[in-house]
Amino acid sequence: MKVSAIISSSSLRAKQTAAIISESLGQSFTTSDALMELDLGVLNNKDISNPGYLSMFKNMVNNWETGYGKVSIFGGESLIDVNNRLISFMENNILNKSIDEPTLLIGHAISWMCFIWKNCWNHPATIKGGFMEKSSYSIINWDKRGFFYHTLNITP
Repeated sequence: MKVSAIISSSSLRAKQTAAIISESLGQSFTTSDALMELDLGVLNNKDISNPGYLSMFKNMVNNWETGYGKVSIFGGESLIDVNNRLISFMENNILNKSIDEPTLLIGHAISWMCFIWKNCWNHPATIKGGFMEKSSYSIINWDKRGFFYHTLNITP
């Protein structure tokens, strides 16, 4: 597979993934803070499976899905915040450039779920519907209608 660039979130786990792919493709990678995971404010570094924390997260996402995109967990990003961050990244690094090959972006599930739901014309009915399992990846493309995505499961 040939790619124009490999750009990874600056988080350790994303850089580790990028290093493996980079070595396999014989191509270097760069990092960008714009591809970091959704900032969950006071819930950062908390066990999100804790029922209280999970309830806060689910309430925030439910607000987003019902039209309240400015809602966030205290100190964190809203749907509008993460979307603006990713749209700006896409415009500066991909959309406004003449690129012949795909660009490989390595990021985080919640941020990409938000991007897909907010921007892709074929988005799922819910934000969680765009969730990517650890063994899947999404391809986000652009055509005259705007962004659209495909999710592929890579487990045998």
